[in-house]
Amino acid sequence: GGTYAAGLVMDYCGGKVLKFGGKLAKLGCKKLYKAAMKRYGGKVSRSVRRAVFHGAAIIANEAGGYVEKKMGDLTKYVSGLFDVKGVVQDGFISLRDYIRNSIRALNVYKCPCEKGGGKCECDPNQEDPDEEPEEEPDEHGGGPDGGGYTGIRSATPIADPSGYVYEAVPSNRVEGVTATIYQYAEIIDYDEYGEETGRRKEEVKWDAENYDQVNPQTTDTYGIFGWDVPEGSWVVKFNKEGYEDADSYNDAAATYAGENGKHYLPVPPIQTEVNTAMVSTAAPEVAGVSAYEGEIDIDFSQYMQIDTVNTTNVTVTASGGTAVTGTIEPLNAEDNYDGTARYASSFAFRPAQTAGALAGTVTVAVKNVKNYAGTAIAAAYSGQHAVTVMPRSLEITGETGMLHHDSTELTIRVLPAEAGAGRTLTITSYSPSIVSVGQQTVTTDENGLASVTLEGSLPGQGILEIALDGTKIAEEKQITVTARQAAPAIRSLEDGNAAITLETEGLTYDGREKKPAVRVSYDGSDLEEGTDYTVAYSSNIKAGTDTAKVTVTGTGLYEGTLEQTFSIARAALASADVTLASGTYTYNGKSQKPAVTVKHGGKKLASGTDYSVTYSDNVHAGTASVKV
Repeated sequence: GGTYAAGLVMDYCGGKVLKFGGKLAKLGCKKLYKAAMKRYGGKVSRSVRRAVFHGAAIIANEAGGYVEKKMGDLTKYVSGLFDVKGVVQDGFISLRDYIRNSIRALNVYKCPCEKGGGKCECDPNQEDPDEEPEEEPDEHGGGPDGGGYTGIRSATPIADPSGYVYEAVPSNRVEGVTATIYQYAEIIDYDEYGEETGRRKEEVKWDAENYDQVNPQTTDTYGIFGWDVPEGSWVVKFNKEGYEDADSYNDAAATYAGENGKHYLPVPPIQTEVNTAMVSTAAPEVAGVSAYEGEIDIDFSQYMQIDTVNTTNVTVTASGGTAVTGTIEPLNAEDNYDGTARYASSFAFRPAQTAGALAGTVTVAVKNVKNYAGTAIAAAYSGQHAVTVMPRSLEITGETGMLHHDSTELTIRVLPAEAGAGRTLTITSYSPSIVSVGQQTVTTDENGLASVTLEGSLPGQGILEIALDGTKIAEEKQITVTARQAAPAIRSLEDGNAAITLETEGLTYDGREKKPAVRVSYDGSDLEEGTDYTVAYSSNIKAGTDTAKVTVTGTGLYEGTLEQTFSIARAALASADVTLASGTYTYNGKSQKPAVTVKHGGKKLASGTDYSVTYSDNVHAGTASVKV
C-alpha cells in the first residue's frame, strides 16, 4: 500500500507534491485514493487505503523540509497494518527512505519562504501564493435552507482515532465488533429567516462517506479499527452480541472534558492507541482437556482468574478411583492492558508423582473457577479422558528462501513420532502479500510428517507460523522472497568484439595431438572456459603450416563460434635413431640397398611418409652410404 502511495504521487500528481501538512491530506490523499481505485480495478482494501493516506502524509512532511515529532508513531502505526506482531518490516522502512531520498533529490517542492532561495522555518499552514485558492463552504452550510449543521471547524483529515478491541488481555483480540465514531460537535440552529437561534453541543455520528471512509466499521481478525478524521473531539463506541457495550470515554487519551461531563479524544494529536476492552456476557466453559503421561492440559473458553484455577476447584482421579495429587500452572499467563492483573486461558495439571500417576483413563473435574470479570463457570465439569503420548515440538525442514513467483515446500514433523500421527497443523502467514500458503491446514501421516507449499508473491521477508492444533506448540519461520533479476543479454562471439589468443610456441610434430592453451576475451575482458565457452581441436597431429585448427563455441551468456588455425613444426631427424639391416654385401654389379629403420622418440617412422632414403656409391666394391 505504501508503495502505491509513493508511485501515485509521482504518476498522478505529475511529479509535484501538492502541498505539505494538512492540505495534502485533504487534497492529495483523495486524489491518490481515487487514482488507486481506478488503477487497481476499483477495489482497494482498507489497509491499502490507509497506507495511501499515511504514506501521503509522510511525503508531505518530508517535502516540507521537516519531520513532525510524531513521525515515529506514524511509522509504527502504518507498519502495523502489515505486521500484526509489531515488527516494523524492512519494506516499509525502505519505502520511507525512498520517499525521503526521492523528494530531496528531485526537489519537487519548496515551501513559499524557500522559493527565493536559502533556508527557513516553514509554517505548515502557510499559504502557497502559486497555488490556486480552495473553494470554501458557505458559513452556514449552504444558507438558510440548509437548516442546522454540525460545527466542524476544519474539513482537513488530521489523524486517527484507531486501535484494537480485545477481551481480558491485549493479545486476545475480538473480531466482528461494530465500532462507530461520533464527533462531539457544536450544532447551530437557525430560524426560517436564517437567523441564528441558538447553539448546543452534542454527539453526532460522523459522516465518513465524505472522506471515502466507512462508519461504522467491523473489526477484523486482529480487532483493528480506525479512521482519518478532521480536527475535533471524538468518541468511539463498540458493540457486539454476547458482549457488554464499550466506549472510549475512559481512555487515557480522552482528555477533552465535554459540557455533558464525558471525556472525548482530542484530534490532534494523533490517536493511534485507542485500545478498548470488551467484557463477555457469557459464563466461561471448559473448552478442552488433553491427558498425557506427564500432565493434563485444560483449556477454557475465556481467560480466567489464575488463583481460582487451583487444586481445590480442579481435581484428577485415576482409573482405579484414586485421587491424583499435583500442582496447577498457567500455560499462557498474560497481564491485562494496564498491568494490574494477570489471566490465563490454558492450564497444566502436573502430578506430584510423575511415574505412572497418569495412565489408562483419568477423570477430570472442574468447579467454581472464575473468568477475568469474576463470572463463575456456568456448570461443574466432569469428563473421562484417555492418556496419550504428549507431543513436544515441531521440526521444520526445507528451503526458507525463494524467488519472486516461485514456490518452496516445507516438511513438518511432530515429535516424538509416536505422538504425531493424524495431527492437524494450522499454517498462518503474517505477511500474505509476500508469502502465500497453499494449504491453511494439513494433517500428518502415520509417521507424524506433513508438508506445505509456499508461494513467493512479492519480494520481501515474511513470517510463517505453524501451530499444532489442540496444543500450545507453535513454531515460526522467516521466509525470504527475492526479486527476480532480469535475464542478462546474450552476447555473440561473432560480433567482432571477441578475440582468440593461442600459445603455439614449441609445437613440434611427435605423432601426438597438439592442444595449445586458448585465451578468449570479449571487449578486452577475459572469458572463462567452461562457463563462457568450450574449446575443440581438429587436424592437430600432423606437421603443417596453419593446418591445425581450434574452434571456440560460446555457452552461458555467449553464443556463436570462433575458429583459428595454428602450425605444427616438423620434427628434426638429427635426434632420430637410424639403423641399417645387418649383413655382408658382395659386389654383384647391382646396387645394394640394405633396409633402413628410423625411430624418433621410441616411435618407428614410416618411409615415404615421415622420411625418404637415398643410397650412393652402392654398386662397386668399396664404401657405400645411405642418406635419410
